[in-house]
Amino acid sequence: MRGERVVIVIIVVRVLRVMEEKTKSYRDLEIYQLAFALALSIRKKSLELPNPDKFEVGSQIRRSSQAIKDTIVEGYGRRRYKADFIKYLVYSQASNLEV
Repeated sequence: MRGERVVIVIIVVRVLRVMEEKTKSYRDLEIYQLAFALALSIRKKSLELPNPDKFEVGSQIRRSSQAIKDTIVEGYGRRRYKADFIKYLVYSQASNLEV
């Protein structure tokens, strides 16, 4: 539990630094790039599952891995308010734990 909090704090600090540099797009965020790569990797692996799992468990894993990057993007859209952005990053971390 404590390790997860440390990871969240590190991510938040890095993202806030990037925000100060006036990023042009959410695609410039390192955390988004990592989440996008993770979603692609998980999608590829989940499609290799046996048939019943591919459609049930695999579908849930794919959706939650996509939710990670989608939540980061939603938070970036609210970046004007740092507290909102951080809140969405925490939600993104919760989706990450689901995967």
